[in-house]
Amino acid sequence: MNTPSVFSIRPAQAADASVLSALACSLAHFYLTGTSPDLPTWLAESLSTEAFSQRLHNSDFQHWLGLYDNLTVGFIALYQGSHLYHLFVAEHWHGHGLAKQLWHTAQSHCPAASYTVRSSVFAVPVYQALGFQNSQPLQQKDGVCFQPMTWTAQAI
Repeated sequence: MNTPSVFSIRPAQAADASVLSALACSLAHFYLTGTSPDLPTWLAESLSTEAFSQRLHNSDFQHWLGLYDNLTVGFIALYQGSHLYHLFVAEHWHGHGLAKQLWHTAQSHCPAASYTVRSSVFAVPVYQALGFQNSQPLQQKDGVCFQPMTWTAQAI
């Protein structure tokens, strides 16, 4: 695909909750390790419109949307300025640099000496490309597998 990688990024608003939920749910299968298409209840609830609405109203969370032609194609959320809570890019837009642009936006708004993330196994290469390193062994909960990772600022 030769689509230009020109995206706009803006802070998320309360009205974006349903769009964020839909995008996250469309990609949630990347978390699952088994053959069941069903998400564990706790994960499905955390991806609901209501859960996104609560986070968008909580000052501990910061969210930014990645837009292409005014269509939300990705988003990032930080928790307490240093935990990468969500980073989702629509499957059609993987490999176009939006995750990197969202990451740099979040870092510029919430500078920290280090950041943590619980990456899906699928996304580990993306986080490694952003400078994250595995910080603990691979973990699993209710069929959801994740890799704890840390990004640390390099001393110059």
